[in-house]
Amino acid sequence: MGQAVTRRLGATLVALAMTATLVVAVREPARAAALCATPGRDGSGTITGVVNTYFPGSANAAAGATSITLGAHAAGDANVAIATGDLLLVIQMQGATINSTNSSSYGDGTTGSGSTSSTAGTYEYVVANGNLATTGGAVAIKGTNANGLINAYTTGGGARFQVIRVPQYAAPTIGAALVALAWNGTAGGVLAIDSQNLLFGNGSTISVDGRGFRGGGARQLTGDATAANGDWASSNAKNAHGQKGEGIAGTPTYVYSSVTATESGAGTADGYPGGDMGRGAPGNAGGGGADSDISLNQENSGGGGGGNGGAGGIGGKTWNGNQPYGGHGGTFAPSQTKLVMGGGGGAGSRNNSTGLMSSGGSGGGVVMMRLAGVTGALTINANGMMGVNPNNDGGGGGGAGGSGMLTAPSNFAGVSVNASGANGTDADVLNAGNAAHGPGGGGGGGVSVDSGGIAATVNGGAAGVTDGSPMPDAHYGAAAGAAGQTLGLNYVNVPGASSGAECGSSSGTVFIGPVGVPLATGSYDGNVNTTNNNDFVEKSFAPPAFNAINSSTVVGSPNGNTYGAAVTGIAVRHQVRNTAGAAGNFVYYAQAPGSPGAWTVAVYNDNAGALGTQIAGTASGNSYTTSAAVAIPAGGNAFVWTVYSAPTGLQAFNRFDALLAVIDTATLSNNNEVHDELYSGYVVQTKSYTITSTGCSGGVPAGTWCPGGILK
Repeated sequence: MGQAVTRRLGATLVALAMTATLVVAVREPARAAALCATPGRDGSGTITGVVNTYFPGSANAAAGATSITLGAHAAGDANVAIATGDLLLVIQMQGATINSTNSSSYGDGTTGSGSTSSTAGTYEYVVANGNLATTGGAVAIKGTNANGLINAYTTGGGARFQVIRVPQYAAPTIGAALVALAWNGTAGGVLAIDSQNLLFGNGSTISVDGRGFRGGGARQLTGDATAANGDWASSNAKNAHGQKGEGIAGTPTYVYSSVTATESGAGTADGYPGGDMGRGAPGNAGGGGADSDISLNQENSGGGGGGNGGAGGIGGKTWNGNQPYGGHGGTFAPSQTKLVMGGGGGAGSRNNSTGLMSSGGSGGGVVMMRLAGVTGALTINANGMMGVNPNNDGGGGGGAGGSGMLTAPSNFAGVSVNASGANGTDADVLNAGNAAHGPGGGGGGGVSVDSGGIAATVNGGAAGVTDGSPMPDAHYGAAAGAAGQTLGLNYVNVPGASSGAECGSSSGTVFIGPVGVPLATGSYDGNVNTTNNNDFVEKSFAPPAFNAINSSTVVGSPNGNTYGAAVTGIAVRHQVRNTAGAAGNFVYYAQAPGSPGAWTVAVYNDNAGALGTQIAGTASGNSYTTSAAVAIPAGGNAFVWTVYSAPTGLQAFNRFDALLAVIDTATLSNNNEVHDELYSGYVVQTKSYTITSTGCSGGVPAGTWCPGGILK
């Protein structure tokens, strides 16, 4: 049986011992880009404030379309016109169908919450194929579906989509107060950036807390006999119940923003089919508290929590009537390619309090970042926020956690995402002598999507409490929001145009790669071209005297032994070349494989071609950053080692992708990287091999081998 081999940087990989045909399929750390914008167009430096420009869609765009019609940009955004070569994010912000009947069939047709179908959260990246002023109009785009859009996007009724200009940075530093424009009903709510090279987290915190869907606005209503006790859906024209929150199914007339602490809305029109009031939860928005004495609207149940990755909690019960009429919690089913803002909490039923009291809280916004990697600590907050505590009425539901999506060619380290739901507001707290009023339900947890290594917190918010309720049910029927979700997404599977990290080579003048060819380009597998920004160095490793036997009979699916002890000291040597006309000071950032767990890595000096001493630095999870800069003269070279420690229980015949980046301390955009391909159970055969045992019976030509053959 013949051996199928894969060539990679001039070397052939063969198994230590064979019992079946084995095809080595090298994983591609950086795909050949299908569609590229202009990596690094927006430069480097420290980024802060609102960096995106938001254009609301003004007409439907069909799948396959190569032009999108947009309205004027949103007030308060970056106010940058679209130019040919810009990277754009197209995202459906709202778009869901609900059962609007005034019954427990509201929402999804069964539970009183959710929707019967939804396109909200659908997104893709495209490239601008023409210019567009900030005043709006039609912009030509190029997508990956026969040069057009993958998905259809709709606007009108309860549906809204927007097109966001995504800055393409070379190597940015995160500054203070990097935020998204708060969602205004047609645009905003999303922070999206692209970085061609490593992003410096700078120990900063990015926050889009409460910048998602808004809470139900509080209304002081005195009753309406034409309504019904416990309504699931009722009109603003009737003076009873609490307002529903905002979410994927639409925007109610009265909304409250936890970010600006303001309410908007007037009149008796309704934003939702069936009406804006009552306990039914439309999509991922929390339902309003429904009253059980509609003639006076005085029973004051709590609003439901908004939802996202986790469902929102139900609001507390009515006052003297003790009825379970609190607003239901919003629900949504996220995926790697459907990301939404956190749903707004529903308002509590109110007849006494004034001002903003009993309003529901706002949900968290969305952060979408495609990067080459991150150095330095970085925290991303996309939490929901609380509503406004009432005095003597129902409490508002908490806003749901938002969504975060971070992808890169290698695993992240030192990056955390917090997208938790907010607590429901308390009701009648310390108002001695009054019976319980309904507290707000907790907001559901959000969603974290990443390509590996993110520390995510997506908790549900707690239910509010009331002092008038007998213990132990201080929540008086109100419930906490459910925990959110964490999902994995390989960077090559993000819909649409490729990222700057995939498309661009280093803009600097420092290169790192295999010893002897640090500036190498070409093909690492005969198909996918490498650049000097994504070189490869391979290293085979195995414990001493370990005999790796491939027992698989399936081509391309090797099955090896499991190493019983930790494989330590996997050392890989690299060469750094400074091609600039001036000397530079450089640091190294190394990242070990993220799966299976317990990999560690450190960076070592070179000692005349042998492993030297460890370079001082900081370890964080499976990454290591050197602290002492290494000086490399103009036109000079430096050699460095990465040393990996692998976990126990490692499978033979596997391969693992690691990373070493070299970074100019004076110019962060002057950086480069090399992928360490670590092979378990393979050796490099440069020119020849010796067949010590063919494993064949008679009649086989010389120079071949069969299952069971041993190659040296």
